Amino acid sequence: MAYLALTGQPHLCELFFPDTNDPKASLRWLLSKLRQALNTQAECIKTPGTSVLLDPDLIDLDVHQIQAVHDAVAPTTAELLRAAERLSHKPLLGLELSRSDDYVLWLMGEREQLQSLRTSIFQRLVTAEDVSDQDAVKWLRTWLRLDLYSHEAPRLLSQKLTDLGLQDEAATVAREYTALVL
Repeated sequence: MAYLALTGQPHLCELFFPDTNDPKASLRWLLSKLRQALNTQAECIKTPGTSVLLDPDLIDLDVHQIQAVHDAVAPTTAELLRAAERLSHKPLLGLELSRSDDYVLWLMGEREQLQSLRTSIFQRLVTAEDVSDQDAVKWLRTWLRLDLYSHEAPRLLSQKLTDLGLQDEAATVAREYTALVL
């Protein structure tokens, strides 16, 4: 579903069911389950001919909302918070398929894109003037947990903790980061 929604690629049999006896039957079964899960009045999954299409006007994707917040010149703190909440987990978790190299490459690219969006949104959020120090520390810790190899998250967290007079915690963050990258 994520692949179809984000790529608009209509040919799924070859991608997801290359080794089954009847790839079209497997796809029909999967589409019936997706339609049940979506439970919408409108037909958002369309199957003209041998193609499968997802009508982007009939679904609401988090990634589009996150991208809009990222692209906004001056998003509100509330918008940044909503985007950060949507990004506070590993993106597209549990969607791995080892039998399709094209899909694996697509999934890796999507995850990298979402990680880039997360970095930008978290950085804007934790430096927003109307975010409390306590909330900034919470979001910095979340960012660091999600992106262990970020250079910005530990730097900003250490600086924020130092500003709050929590030098021991700041030193621990700096020590753990240094041990990780060396």
